Amino acid sequence: MLTKYEDFVAFSKAYAEAVTASSAAAKAGAEAITKSLIDLTNAGVARTVAQTKALSGLKTPEALIKAQTKFATESLDQAYLDGKALADLSGKVAQDVSAPLAEHVKSVWALFPKAA
Repeated sequence: MLTKYEDFVAFSKAYAEAVTASSAAAKAGAEAITKSLIDLTNAGVARTVAQTKALSGLKTPEALIKAQTKFATESLDQAYLDGKALADLSGKVAQDVSAPLAEHVKSVWALFPKAA
């Protein structure tokens, strides 16, 4: 329990440090997610431009359908992989943000006497 002024000050300082660490992790995570989204967007645009150039050189409707079907399949596969990577990154960010606060909560619970 917090019985002395110094205990309360230490508790408050530890809480402020946990919030600061959590905020820093949130900032870094938001930057990482934003960078990932920008990279994914740029890659998607590059794939679309390359596909458009490839389609413009095709001579038959059959070749066009085959190329477009292949592009659509590859795009869906890539969207799945990109979504999984983004979900993994988001999960890591959530863990990084919550870890300092979770540690602080554990330290608070340690202050209370255990029930018999």
